[in-house]
Amino acid sequence: MADSSPQHDPPSRPRPSLHGVHGPGGGGPSNALAHIQTVLALLLGILLFAVPLYLWRRPRSVQIAVRADAGAPEAARDAGQVQVAAPELTPPPPVKLADPRVLECHDRGSKRTPPEQCDHVVAFEKAFAEAIESSHDCVPKDAGAGSIEYVADLSFGRRRNPVTVGLPRDGRSFQSAKIAKDCAAGVRARLATFPVAPLTHTHARYKIAVVASYGATPGP
Repeated sequence: MADSSPQHDPPSRPRPSLHGVHGPGGGGPSNALAHIQTVLALLLGILLFAVPLYLWRRPRSVQIAVRADAGAPEAARDAGQVQVAAPELTPPPPVKLADPRVLECHDRGSKRTPPEQCDHVVAFEKAFAEAIESSHDCVPKDAGAGSIEYVADLSFGRRRNPVTVGLPRDGRSFQSAKIAKDCAAGVRARLATFPVAPLTHTHARYKIAVVASYGATPGP
């Protein structure tokens, strides 16, 4: 007669457990979560160290301001503008001289040389011009603009007073006798000690004219 009681597994075949599925040593959800947290903490530590180090060592941009005009006002420099300084206007010279002209040149005897064939005594002409320039204050500022023609008589045959200076009346626009006297005296005084003998010359006597213009002339 068959036995109808329920059948049981023998004790030697135990039921598989959940622990056995993950292998020995365990490896459940709690261990996986701890592993992820460790990795995230490591990454966070690397970021906290690397970012400040990069910010500290990165090259800094340098802006170089080139100023074309060191004297530009501070406000213009701040706005990035450069102001070009206007050129300084130099006052006109107190006297302006024309080029010297040889009016006459003579030798002993009756022979006369045409003025265009006369040579120039360059060293004396330079000293003559400097004497006129140095005496420019002989014309007062309130006299206005005008001109004076100076004529120097240079003689290599005269030992005494080899140079005389005259102001032809028709060669000056200033009619004041005082101006003419003062200007002639100033030029004579500056040429009184000029050494004439060493000068290179072709003829024995010369008459040299220089026209001086005084006063400021209006610009264009």
